[in-house]
Amino acid sequence: MTDHGFGVVRPLPGNGLVAYLGGLLLVCDSAEAAADDLLTALRETAESGGDGRALARRAAQVLAANMTGDPATCAVAGPVGGGVAVLVSGSAAATIATPGGETRLAGSDSLTWADRLVSGPVDRVELSLPGAGSAHPAVRFDGGVVHGGGLVGDLT
Repeated sequence: MTDHGFGVVRPLPGNGLVAYLGGLLLVCDSAEAAADDLLTALRETAESGGDGRALARRAAQVLAANMTGDPATCAVAGPVGGGVAVLVSGSAAATIATPGGETRLAGSDSLTWADRLVSGPVDRVELSLPGAGSAHPAVRFDGGVVHGGGLVGDLT
Protein backbone atom coordinates (compact mmCIF):
# COMPACT_ATOMS: atom_id res chain seq x y z
CA MET A 1 0.00 0.00 0.00
CA THR A 2 1.18 3.51 -0.71
CA ASP A 3 0.43 6.65 1.27
CA HIS A 4 -1.93 7.62 -1.58
CA GLY A 5 -3.90 4.40 -1.80
CA PHE A 6 -3.63 0.85 -2.95
CA GLY A 7 -1.37 -0.41 -5.72
CA VAL A 8 -3.70 -2.69 -7.69
CA VAL A 9 -7.38 -2.90 -6.79
CA ARG A 10 -9.47 -5.83 -8.01
CA PRO A 11 -13.25 -6.15 -7.66
CA LEU A 12 -14.88 -9.30 -6.33
CA PRO A 13 -18.03 -10.49 -8.09
CA GLY A 14 -21.23 -10.10 -6.11
CA ASN A 15 -24.47 -8.20 -5.63
CA GLY A 16 -23.45 -5.06 -3.77
CA LEU A 17 -21.77 -1.77 -4.58
CA VAL A 18 -18.02 -1.30 -4.56
CA ALA A 19 -16.17 1.99 -4.85
CA TYR A 20 -12.55 3.13 -5.10
CA LEU A 21 -12.01 6.89 -4.99
CA GLY A 22 -9.00 8.95 -3.94
CA GLY A 23 -7.19 5.89 -2.58
CA LEU A 24 -10.18 4.94 -0.38
CA LEU A 25 -12.25 1.73 -0.55
CA LEU A 26 -15.95 1.12 0.15
CA VAL A 27 -18.19 -1.93 -0.19
CA CYS A 28 -21.85 -1.97 0.79
CA ASP A 29 -25.07 -3.85 0.30
CA SER A 30 -26.87 -1.93 -2.45
CA ALA A 31 -30.23 -2.49 -0.70
CA GLU A 32 -29.10 -0.63 2.44
CA ALA A 33 -30.87 2.63 3.21
CA ALA A 34 -27.46 4.07 4.11
CA ALA A 35 -25.81 3.17 0.76
CA ASP A 36 -26.24 6.60 -0.84
CA ASP A 37 -25.04 8.36 2.32
CA LEU A 38 -21.99 6.08 2.52
CA LEU A 39 -21.11 6.82 -1.11
CA THR A 40 -21.49 10.54 -0.41
CA ALA A 41 -19.20 10.21 2.62
CA LEU A 42 -16.62 8.42 0.44
CA ARG A 43 -16.80 11.03 -2.32
CA GLU A 44 -16.55 13.97 0.08
CA THR A 45 -13.68 12.41 2.03
CA ALA A 46 -11.77 11.65 -1.18
CA GLU A 47 -12.42 15.13 -2.62
CA SER A 48 -11.12 16.80 0.55
CA GLY A 49 -7.96 14.65 0.58
CA GLY A 50 -9.04 12.72 3.67
CA ASP A 51 -7.38 9.49 4.71
CA GLY A 52 -8.71 6.16 5.94
CA ARG A 53 -9.26 7.47 9.46
CA ALA A 54 -11.39 10.36 8.14
CA LEU A 55 -13.40 7.93 6.00
CA ALA A 56 -13.97 5.53 8.92
CA ARG A 57 -15.20 8.40 11.08
CA ARG A 58 -17.55 9.63 8.36
CA ALA A 59 -18.85 6.09 7.80
CA ALA A 60 -19.46 5.70 11.55
CA GLN A 61 -21.49 8.92 11.56
CA VAL A 62 -23.60 7.68 8.63
CA LEU A 63 -24.12 4.28 10.27
CA ALA A 64 -25.12 5.85 13.60
CA ALA A 65 -27.61 8.18 11.90
CA ASN A 66 -29.20 5.26 10.00
CA MET A 67 -29.26 2.71 12.83
CA THR A 68 -32.90 1.79 13.18
CA GLY A 69 -32.64 -2.00 13.03
CA ASP A 70 -29.83 -4.36 12.18
CA PRO A 71 -26.51 -2.67 11.39
CA ALA A 72 -25.98 -1.82 7.71
CA THR A 73 -23.72 -4.18 5.80
CA CYS A 74 -20.69 -2.21 4.64
CA ALA A 75 -16.93 -1.86 4.97
CA VAL A 76 -14.46 0.96 4.32
CA ALA A 77 -10.67 1.17 4.30
CA GLY A 78 -7.95 3.65 3.51
CA PRO A 79 -4.32 4.49 4.18
CA VAL A 80 -3.21 6.18 7.39
CA GLY A 81 0.46 7.01 7.90
CA GLY A 82 1.92 3.84 6.39
CA GLY A 83 -0.87 1.65 7.80
CA VAL A 84 -4.56 1.31 7.12
CA ALA A 85 -7.82 2.22 8.87
CA VAL A 86 -10.71 -0.21 8.44
CA LEU A 87 -14.35 -0.21 9.56
CA VAL A 88 -16.82 -3.08 9.01
CA SER A 89 -20.52 -3.31 9.85
CA GLY A 90 -23.31 -5.85 9.54
CA SER A 91 -22.38 -8.92 7.52
CA ALA A 92 -19.34 -7.32 5.87
CA ALA A 93 -15.81 -8.54 6.58
CA ALA A 94 -12.24 -7.34 6.15
CA THR A 95 -8.88 -9.06 6.01
CA ILE A 96 -5.69 -7.02 6.31
CA ALA A 97 -2.45 -8.83 5.44
CA THR A 98 0.85 -7.53 6.78
CA PRO A 99 4.32 -9.12 6.85
CA GLY A 100 3.47 -10.21 10.42
CA GLY A 101 0.22 -12.02 9.55
CA GLU A 102 -3.45 -11.30 8.97
CA THR A 103 -5.99 -9.25 10.90
CA ARG A 104 -9.62 -10.16 10.29
CA LEU A 105 -12.64 -8.09 11.19
CA ALA A 106 -16.28 -9.12 10.92
CA GLY A 107 -19.12 -6.70 11.43
CA SER A 108 -21.23 -9.58 12.72
CA ASP A 109 -18.91 -9.83 15.76
CA SER A 110 -20.00 -6.39 16.96
CA LEU A 111 -23.22 -4.80 18.20
CA THR A 112 -22.67 -1.74 15.99
CA TRP A 113 -19.47 -1.92 13.89
CA ALA A 114 -15.86 -2.95 14.28
CA ASP A 115 -12.94 -0.73 13.40
CA ARG A 116 -9.19 -1.06 13.52
CA LEU A 117 -6.06 0.92 12.76
CA VAL A 118 -3.42 -1.50 11.47
CA SER A 119 0.06 0.01 11.72
CA GLY A 120 3.10 -0.70 9.64
CA PRO A 121 3.42 -1.92 6.10
CA VAL A 122 0.26 -3.47 4.65
CA ASP A 123 0.46 -5.96 1.78
CA ARG A 124 -3.24 -6.48 1.04
CA VAL A 125 -6.67 -5.35 2.17
CA GLU A 126 -9.80 -7.30 1.27
CA LEU A 127 -13.29 -5.97 1.98
CA SER A 128 -16.16 -8.34 1.23
CA LEU A 129 -19.90 -8.79 1.42
CA PRO A 130 -21.60 -12.15 1.98
CA GLY A 131 -21.47 -14.32 -1.14
CA ALA A 132 -18.59 -12.41 -2.75
CA GLY A 133 -16.62 -14.38 -5.31
CA SER A 134 -12.88 -14.41 -5.89
CA ALA A 135 -10.96 -11.71 -7.70
CA HIS A 136 -9.91 -12.52 -11.25
CA PRO A 137 -6.16 -11.86 -11.59
CA ALA A 138 -6.57 -10.10 -14.98
CA VAL A 139 -9.22 -7.63 -13.80
CA ARG A 140 -8.27 -4.23 -12.36
CA PHE A 141 -10.47 -1.52 -10.92
CA ASP A 142 -8.96 1.92 -11.45
CA GLY A 143 -11.70 3.91 -9.73
CA GLY A 144 -15.36 4.79 -9.54
CA VAL A 145 -18.44 2.91 -8.33
CA VAL A 146 -19.54 -0.44 -9.79
CA HIS A 147 -21.62 -3.48 -8.97
CA GLY A 148 -19.67 -6.11 -7.00
CA GLY A 149 -19.24 -8.12 -3.82
CA GLY A 150 -15.98 -6.71 -2.54
CA LEU A 151 -12.57 -5.26 -3.29
CA VAL A 152 -8.99 -6.41 -2.89
CA GLY A 153 -6.28 -3.76 -2.67
CA ASP A 154 -3.00 -5.58 -3.33
CA LEU A 155 0.61 -4.49 -3.61
CA THR A 156 2.21 -7.85 -4.25
